[in-house]
Amino acid sequence: MASFTILDSDPEVGPPMRAGGLDGAEVSSAADYQALIEEAGFSAIDIVDLTDEYEATTAAWIREWSSTEDELIEVMGRELYEERQELRRTGLAAVRAGTRHRILFTAIRP
Repeated sequence: MASFTILDSDPEVGPPMRAGGLDGAEVSSAADYQALIEEAGFSAIDIVDLTDEYEATTAAWIREWSSTEDELIEVMGRELYEERQELRRTGLAAVRAGTRHRILFTAIRP
């Protein structure tokens, strides 16, 4: 089992924990994610903090989308373009404030 998880310590930014599977599905919970994994019968849990990589990737998305703003707005519309950029800017600010972390959990179930 592998899951990228966003941990937020600021309730204004998002729920305490959001986990996304490799299929793109996402769930939110206030529960401790490692405890949930253990309760589901998984073991050999490995936790990797990818916050620095998440910060760099988010900043690159913002920068690259800004560089092609006109073309993207033409394809997707201004409202959706602005919504996605704002989500990225909010997430990046939370990472830089130390309230958002991107974690990779992997585990096995015997």
